[in-house]
Amino acid sequence: QKGMIIYMQHMKTYNHMKVYQSMLQKALSGDVNSAKYVDDFNNKLDKMMENKQEQSEIDELLKGVNINAD
Repeated sequence: QKGMIIYMQHMKTYNHMKVYQSMLQKALSGDVNSAKYVDDFNNKLDKMMENKQEQSEIDELLKGVNINAD
């Protein structure tokens, strides 16, 4: 079951890539709605990368810090 979940996650990512590539080709051909989709997708991806980078920086700063909740 775990293998099936991993497979489905990879297929979902693969299908997203195929949709993105299709929309990018349409956008490059002049389709405005596709261009908007590509732009929105890229903005979301940029935001995700910024959040990941910020989290990595926080993790680096907190490395070795022990916080006791007692």
